[in-house]
Amino acid sequence: MAGLGWTKRSMREFFWEHSRIPAEQLRRAGGGHPTNSYWLQGYSPGVVGREIRLPEAFGRLLDEAEREVPA
Repeated sequence: MAGLGWTKRSMREFFWEHSRIPAEQLRRAGGGHPTNSYWLQGYSPGVVGREIRLPEAFGRLLDEAEREVPA
């Protein structure tokens, strides 16, 4: 992607602008059944929260990724 002129920032902005669905459109797109789901919504009737623990080497992995994928 970098060879095509894309940067991390330009990709984030593109996805932000082109992947949003207005709430009103979501309300109109639903079906008659209460478990009908929309884009990226879960099938669970409730929300479950759990602590997520990062691997010990997570910082090193991020550093490696930054070196491999320049901004």
